[in-house]
Amino acid sequence: MDVPTDNHAYIGTFPAGTRLSVTMRVSGSMSGSCGIHLYLFHNDVWQQAITSLRSSSLNITSAGDTEVEGIISMPSEGLICATITQDGGWTAAIDGEPTQTLLLCDNLIGFRVPEGEHSITLTYHVPGLTAGALVSLLSLLILLITNFKRGRRKDIPFPV
Repeated sequence: MDVPTDNHAYIGTFPAGTRLSVTMRVSGSMSGSCGIHLYLFHNDVWQQAITSLRSSSLNITSAGDTEVEGIISMPSEGLICATITQDGGWTAAIDGEPTQTLLLCDNLIGFRVPEGEHSITLTYHVPGLTAGALVSLLSLLILLITNFKRGRRKDIPFPV
């Protein structure tokens, strides 16, 4: 089998105890070191993990642009990882009570959920929206006051 540089090759599924022989041939004018890494994948362990994850997934009851609601049944306390990018605007609530969010995998939102059935609400607020709106309103107010004063004074020409 031909495998491009820096790539992976699936060589098959084998029963325990099977002996494998792998031969590498390097052609062309490559220099440096070559190596081989073997990875084992236990399908039964993978299926157990998938079954476990599915047993406590969030059943979404409503979803919109700025809010996601759902019900979750946790067999024990656990960590929920939502595949939502955390940019500082997402908050989480469990049974209507705010809960601390965590940054997972450098950019996903996560939070801890206690054992039992719970209502989950994820809400998004645009970061800086309130401050930006206040600065815009203040700027508009200053502009209106300045223009009002210019209109009342006859000696200051109004720029066109």
